[in-house]
Amino acid sequence: MTDIKNNELLLILNSIQNSKLSLRKKISFINYSVGMKRFCCRNRLTILGIIALTTCLPVQLSAQNESIYYKLIHPETKATSFLLGTYHNYPEGWYQVPKEVKEALAKTTSLITEMGLARSTKYSNKINQATRYKQGQTVLDKLKGSHKDNFQKYIDEKIAGSESEKMSVLNRKPYFMLGSLFALRFSDSVMSMEAELKVLAIKNDIQLKGLEPDEKRLLRYAKRYARMSNTNNLGLVTELQMLSKAMTFGKYLDGDILAMSTMAGGATPMAIERNQYWVPQLVEMLREPSFVAVGAGHLIGELAVQELLKEQGFSVTPIALSHPRPQALIDLLLELNPPEQKTIDIDK
Repeated sequence: MTDIKNNELLLILNSIQNSKLSLRKKISFINYSVGMKRFCCRNRLTILGIIALTTCLPVQLSAQNESIYYKLIHPETKATSFLLGTYHNYPEGWYQVPKEVKEALAKTTSLITEMGLARSTKYSNKINQATRYKQGQTVLDKLKGSHKDNFQKYIDEKIAGSESEKMSVLNRKPYFMLGSLFALRFSDSVMSMEAELKVLAIKNDIQLKGLEPDEKRLLRYAKRYARMSNTNNLGLVTELQMLSKAMTFGKYLDGDILAMSTMAGGATPMAIERNQYWVPQLVEMLREPSFVAVGAGHLIGELAVQELLKEQGFSVTPIALSHPRPQALIDLLLELNPPEQKTIDIDK
């Protein structure tokens, strides 16, 4: 299998973004260009997402999928709550909790996140075993030959942060590694939206609650996600996914859930399963004013959290929410998708 250099990726993306080819032909073009047919088949969603965002493909979603932020009113108690779609990990300096989110959180009695409080030691250890390699090992120990050399070079040249932080991230299996690696690709530290919100909640004496109280169930999900990890040709796969995540994060800052859904290829089956598990809990939890923060992927599609709450009688109102893009992200996206160059007719 042929590897390609990271800088060649930009040339490939730039060459296809304004073409009039169908999606199938664009993907075939990438297959031909990089000589990696098997890679492209296994990573079709990542490539398709990048193409979709650079060509502004239309997306058909439920009319309620309008925002990453919603106001919720309980059908019985009339308590007002808020639902925020988060981006779990991001580069340091790329995001600050908006003022309107801080003010809304301060009006509630509880912050509800996916994980809530820390797990018991027994299941924390088991979940770590499912999501990480053995102590002292990293994903590099699972690679061989040129694949290992290429990924090591990628880490050395592209990934920031202290050696201990990089080791901690690389100790995770690829599915769980990529979010943190995205943060270190463009900054020196890994930031977490949920952690930021929890700090604010604790300062305001707001109770912390979680939507995954069943630790055995959570462990099963950790194992299922771990099985989605893929170590094939990580040197190239990772940079594609980092660029994909940067594009998606830009759309997140814009509050553009439609473009985010295009990049993700819609809601995943496991996201839908978790939504359906969470909603009966939320119906009870939201009897009192609460602030719910879950991954933005759970706000996509007909079975999104806000859609399921609407079916339970909740009033669901989208709230416009955007955040200025950091200059580093602006520069990166301009490099990936440069503006069209206009020619001047000197005879006119």
